[in-house]
Amino acid sequence: MFLTTKELEKYIQEKIKLLNESSIEPHYFNDETRGDEGVYVYSNLNGYHYVISERGSETQHKITYSVFEITFWTLEGIVSEISYHSVPKDVQGDKRRYVFNKMIELLARVGDNYKHAGELAIEEHLRIAPYR
Repeated sequence: MFLTTKELEKYIQEKIKLLNESSIEPHYFNDETRGDEGVYVYSNLNGYHYVISERGSETQHKITYSVFEITFWTLEGIVSEISYHSVPKDVQGDKRRYVFNKMIELLARVGDNYKHAGELAIEEHLRIAPYR
């Protein structure tokens, strides 16, 4: 079953609530960026869209037919931002160790499948850019 933008918004918002975090940046569930910066999530005949808009331009636009994947992309952006902002000032060395552990902790709140997808995404990131 293919979800409308409103149905997709409701589904993703339920997952976001499981994070139990109050510092989540707004996400726009519509396809009209109007030059506003932010993350846009919507569905249309071409699939589910995840768009990041900065300074009036799309800097990222991913499309999928998977509800899990669009939800993961949205959650990944949220937990990444929360994790980077939560790094204690006294953390020594590569701060990504702290950030990645925090991301996995947050994704686990949503479900094991999101935790696993996060672990795979981090493994891929570290393959390209290993810890220092």
